[in-house]
Amino acid sequence: MNWVKCIIDCIRTIFGISVSVAGSYYSYKLLENSKISGGEFVTLTIAVLFLGVIIALLPKISELSIAGNVLKLQNAKDVADKTIQSLQKTQNSTLRINLLLVKNSPGGLGDLFRGVDPRVDDFWLIYNAIKEAGAFETLKSEINEISKLLCVEQLKIIGKHNTEVRDQYNNLSDQDFSLPPYIDVMRLLLNKNQENQHKELSNKTIVDASNEYRKLFEIYNKSKA
Repeated sequence: MNWVKCIIDCIRTIFGISVSVAGSYYSYKLLENSKISGGEFVTLTIAVLFLGVIIALLPKISELSIAGNVLKLQNAKDVADKTIQSLQKTQNSTLRINLLLVKNSPGGLGDLFRGVDPRVDDFWLIYNAIKEAGAFETLKSEINEISKLLCVEQLKIIGKHNTEVRDQYNNLSDQDFSLPPYIDVMRLLLNKNQENQHKELSNKTIVDASNEYRKLFEIYNKSKA
């Protein structure tokens, strides 16, 4: 936005002026205390003033000549921007491939008694990397697909230990299966007499499976288009 650019330009200009003023004052104090000679004072003062001007006008400078060497500042900035964009694309592609590897790696009920699908740990590692890279929006579709897949697997694990859940969600393999909210799953787990309810909720497998379902369901909802 234009107003944001104006603010940034103003801040840059003020900072450039501040550098020039502070540098000139420091040069003067050095001269006053006989730390530098008159010639050194002039050189240092010109240098800090020059630095202040560069800071203030950096976005508008396309070339800069120093001791006969021409620096293509604007061109270098453009190259750097393109390089960063290329690196971001490569990073996103790598993260996308890793997500697909999670999807296609062995999973299902192999880790039945732990209560968590074996792929979940890898998913969280990659998901956290995606967040740190600021790539959530770019990979939202893939995140949604895989979080749904893992939610379904968590429901299967819960269903193996709870008939209420198994009977209620017996169409997990359907392509258009709609994931139930976590609270609905918990309601089914609590839909027993007090003795059996306590037994169910003290079952570590069910507790782990339902907690993991809750976290994955949150990501599934968040990543919906």
